[in-house]
Amino acid sequence: MLDQTLAVSVRRILGVEAASVVNPFYAANNTSHMARPDDLFFLAFSAGELIGTVRFCIEEEAPMLRSMMIHRDYRSRGVGHKLLSDFANYLDAHAHRGTFCLPYGHLVKFYGFIGFEKIAEADAPTFLIERLKQYRAKNPATDYICMRRP
Repeated sequence: MLDQTLAVSVRRILGVEAASVVNPFYAANNTSHMARPDDLFFLAFSAGELIGTVRFCIEEEAPMLRSMMIHRDYRSRGVGHKLLSDFANYLDAHAHRGTFCLPYGHLVKFYGFIGFEKIAEADAPTFLIERLKQYRAKNPATDYICMRRP
């Protein structure tokens, strides 16, 4: 549920256009992610400030929710649910089926909000299985899972 005191608007912007705001947002939130030109970003703004992102792309013919980030000062205020709702509407309107994501294990219910379901890793495309291995090698204490939205 969106915090009623927080006015949030969501815009969809291609990575080539979004990079000028997304890359500094990522850097300010301590991540090395970078916008790629063909990615589609769902950007949440409040009072003109970028406060959250969802990055969508197609990799090896698989639709992907590639990353999601909410500014730490705006977490648990409904911004993520707002972004996910807009993202789900986009997926449905454009008939994207079988969308994958690789979230932290404690976020199963959060991504389940728009229909993502935890799947066995063996049911994921090979490139995602390899990516999971890389994530786990880099951060062995982090619980990563594979989810898919039918």
